[in-house]
Amino acid sequence: RITILRQTTTMTSRSHRDDPSTDAEISAPTSNAVVDVPKDGQEQHEDMRRSLIHEDALNGGDAADSEVDEGEGQGEGGVVVRRLGQTTVVFLLAFVVIITGAFNYVTGKIRAKPLGAYDYFVSLFNSMAYCGLYWAILLVRIVSGQVTPKQLSYVWRSEVPSRPSSFAGGAWKWFVLTGLFDSCGNILGFISQPYVSGAVYSLMNQTIVPFTAIVSMIMLGRKYTLWQVCAITVVVCGAILALVPDLSAHPTGGSSHHMHASESLGFALLTALSTLPSALSFALKEKIFRKYAHHHHGGDGTPPESLDLFVVNSHGSLFGLLWVPLALPLNIVFGQTNGQPLSQYVVDGFSCFGGVTPDSCLCYERNCQAWGCCKYAFSTYMVYVTVNLAFNIFLLALLKVGSALLAFICLKAVLPLSILLFAVYPWPLLDQSDTRVTPYTWVSLVIILGGVVWYKMTDIHKEAIKKKKFEGHEPPCLWPLPLFKRSPGVRQPSRLPSSARNDTH
Repeated sequence: RITILRQTTTMTSRSHRDDPSTDAEISAPTSNAVVDVPKDGQEQHEDMRRSLIHEDALNGGDAADSEVDEGEGQGEGGVVVRRLGQTTVVFLLAFVVIITGAFNYVTGKIRAKPLGAYDYFVSLFNSMAYCGLYWAILLVRIVSGQVTPKQLSYVWRSEVPSRPSSFAGGAWKWFVLTGLFDSCGNILGFISQPYVSGAVYSLMNQTIVPFTAIVSMIMLGRKYTLWQVCAITVVVCGAILALVPDLSAHPTGGSSHHMHASESLGFALLTALSTLPSALSFALKEKIFRKYAHHHHGGDGTPPESLDLFVVNSHGSLFGLLWVPLALPLNIVFGQTNGQPLSQYVVDGFSCFGGVTPDSCLCYERNCQAWGCCKYAFSTYMVYVTVNLAFNIFLLALLKVGSALLAFICLKAVLPLSILLFAVYPWPLLDQSDTRVTPYTWVSLVIILGGVVWYKMTDIHKEAIKKKKFEGHEPPCLWPLPLFKRSPGVRQPSRLPSSARNDTH
């Protein structure tokens, strides 16, 4: 299903950094890029039944079991045993996703401690690791026939089959932009992470929810109900509340060099801003999936061909890897080079990453000898990237055998668990300012989680309203306010029967 593929893509795109809260696009409303084709009643009913069985099989539902019973005549006991086994696997995967997601935050903060001003280089090595991983998986899928030459040609040649094939018409230009936005989001997040506490970093990443909503409204034409806007506002208010301690006059920050409160606040805001490029990348990937489905819809009532997930991930990571070196001057903008030339900064960065503290150490800590400066940089990175890879693999596995809603719940459970881990355990290399959790943090956590859950509930309600009152179309903006019910700019639902319309949303 195209929707499932898009949701998976959005969750893996930001996972190159240590932020597992990539579920914002899961909670955002998605529209199936499926073209309806008129059919005879019986044929349409049969295709719909098979489609539902296939989709339910992805989620381990009852329809798949019913089809097995009907086709293979399995006994009731065998079906029960199989379903119990599958349920056990789903819950084990959900548990592992929550645990690895929480430790993803913790190991990311530990990794940022010795690297400090050289944390930019994590984006470079992460991009290399994920680019190699995605292309290896893509190659396997090409050899096995799961990825067709037509899908690869879509990237590098003309987007529209009816037009002459040309390199300039390929979708590669969209992947160039997604690579740019992904790399910028990751780099900004890595630059800011050493300077804020682990809890504040986790909370600031939740601002991807309002950013995704705004970008989706502008680029994809999505409309949000009044209750969705209220829920997004609650999330923003919760994120602002988490910054209150950084407004104090006391030295603060995610390190023991005692930054000014204004500097710590600035890097916290930079963490929040780093989610904007990721939101732009989500919207562009959504457009890529839509365009492919629109131009490759099936004939004679067959569903449109969906673009393979790893075609998108592989090409996006390739262009992202090319953009990372070009973004090196961002370190000058945010004061990471300490006034030295970029060439010297690069040499020192690779030296620190290798575990050797450079003579002209640009450590943002004045007393980094307390934890050995760059001594543990490489070892902490290896622990972090192992946890990060495991988290993404288990998340993809959960989406395959579970559902997007279950993945959403698991990713929301990661946030409070990670903050709890920072609060209750003295992690190596981290001092009190790194693991600081204030009463404002807990209140902010409750508000943000409440806003996200509220948003998810209103999103589910919106989908029901679309089918019940608007014949599958988006409700007007800020519905149900009377002022917007019959806005001149809102397209009214078609009066034609659904079987006689071609819905290309």
